[in-house]
Amino acid sequence: MVVPDVLTTPRNASTRDLLLVADHVLTSWTARHPMGTAGPDLGPAVLSTLVAAHPDATGEQRRTCGEATDLWLRTGLRGRAGTGLHDGLSGLVAGLGLIAGVRPDVGPAAQRAARSLATAADRRPWRTSAVGFTDYDLVSGPAGTLLAQPAGTPPGGAAAHLAALAAEPDLAGLRIGAHRDHPLVGWTQGDVVTGLAHGAAGVLAALSAVDPTEEAVRAVAHLSTWLVAGLYVDGAGIVSWRYAAGGEPEAVAHRQGWCYGNPGVSWALWAAGRALVRAGAPGGEDLCDLAVRAVGTLCGGYDADVHLDGDRDSDRLGVCHGAAGVLLVADAFARHTGSAPAAALRDWLTGHLHDRLDRVARLAGTDTTLLSGATGVLAALLTTAGADRGWLRCLALT
Repeated sequence: MVVPDVLTTPRNASTRDLLLVADHVLTSWTARHPMGTAGPDLGPAVLSTLVAAHPDATGEQRRTCGEATDLWLRTGLRGRAGTGLHDGLSGLVAGLGLIAGVRPDVGPAAQRAARSLATAADRRPWRTSAVGFTDYDLVSGPAGTLLAQPAGTPPGGAAAHLAALAAEPDLAGLRIGAHRDHPLVGWTQGDVVTGLAHGAAGVLAALSAVDPTEEAVRAVAHLSTWLVAGLYVDGAGIVSWRYAAGGEPEAVAHRQGWCYGNPGVSWALWAAGRALVRAGAPGGEDLCDLAVRAVGTLCGGYDADVHLDGDRDSDRLGVCHGAAGVLLVADAFARHTGSAPAAALRDWLTGHLHDRLDRVARLAGTDTTLLSGATGVLAALLTTAGADRGWLRCLALT
């Protein structure tokens, strides 16, 4: 695979460089995707729409985007068995909505898919006890479904289901009962998970993003109180959360990412505070202040050698576990709260990723997904540099 010749100076990639690598990533995905049998991930839809709408994109780069979106649309229903945002019908709805923003002819299909998703959610197909990730989380469950629905859609079945799971202060409804002996997530069995991707923070962020019902406001209060009660300060002075409530706190918490740890949980708490303020419920401003202080401890003590946990580029660079996800959270805090520490971390992480654009380009040969692959990294860099932010809802960000 030929990696594009990115004309960068260290820590100072240009918009041209980002668009050049994005074109390479989309070309790589288009060439490889027909060999697969799974439906397309959200990543190519997100990146192609960002590049297509970018004022500095060349005609050739826009043609690459058109080819990628055509392929995404042709294979969109392939292998989608559930309703999840990053692996099912919700992802199709989100992708169609994004593509319709640059291709109005896709609008009717996007509307039909959204209606189908709302109907599926109103059936509430998820377990209400002994739950697994697919019964509540952001990646594969109804939290993601709630975020995928077009703005202004009544909350409906997904919101009601999530509010019911968080109806008790101890979050008993979110206690995992479906993962016994699972080779990857068996560690969660019998526990309540904390993080934004698969835990209470994801439910909190999703419920905070929609028009609140009385039940949803009560759930937001329960979720945020539970998460605040579970925070601890590690040996580096950074506010942290265990992966699950029953876990042991780390002396120095390692994975601080969008998915687990300080960035994602702090953001969910800030979003919850804003939701409580909008609903006229008590405690919202204090919760926002706590969230800003919490993420500030990470911004002031961030260490890539410690906090970017994993050996693969997908772990260290990507949105889910890596630098791109922390970049997006820091950028959101900087934009919405004016946090100077968050802005400083955003700028440092931008340089960190600019220095590694060659590795991002190579990552496209094996992973073009939004959460762990090259499309997510490029989407993050373009967005924090000023591209449209609408797709961030797929990550519970704004």
